[in-house]
Amino acid sequence: MAGLKYLSEEWRSEAERRLRAELTPEKMNRITSSMSNIYLNCPGGGSRYLLFRFEDGALSELSMGEGEPPMAEFRITGDYEVFAKISRAEL
Repeated sequence: MAGLKYLSEEWRSEAERRLRAELTPEKMNRITSSMSNIYLNCPGGGSRYLLFRFEDGALSELSMGEGEPPMAEFRITGDYEVFAKISRAEL
């Protein structure tokens, strides 16, 4: 997603479009689960989150926000720069 600022609304929209197009319920083994990535030390300060929800293998929600995320089955917390490098396949 070159050219898009990581965790911008444009980035989130493109990520959602790609996930819906490329991840079929069969590829996801029809899983029902949720996961939030919690980003610390974000540009401008503070923390942010990215929440994924899947129902029967289909993406049902991809949301972002600041502060404490909604409840999720899994929570992954780390530094913003580490998550950014992972998303760019640099790490």
